[in-house]
Amino acid sequence: MLILSQFTGTAREFTDALLVNPYDVDGMASAIHQACTMAEPDRRKRMQRMRAAVASNNVYRWAGKVVSALLNFEFPENA
Repeated sequence: MLILSQFTGTAREFTDALLVNPYDVDGMASAIHQACTMAEPDRRKRMQRMRAAVASNNVYRWAGKVVSALLNFEFPENA
């Protein structure tokens, strides 16, 4: 089970991770407890979805999105 700071950029991508505020000690303890006591089928399902997110959102996809956005960029006429 992945425990992830809510302040990371990947928190938006890994919605199946347990998101925590790293400055909240009680919240961290609660997340660790939740991760340790979570049912195995639920843990497996969450990890499968996160692995799928990693597989589909790799650097090549990111680069393709950046290039596509640049190709669609329109310069203002008064620039």
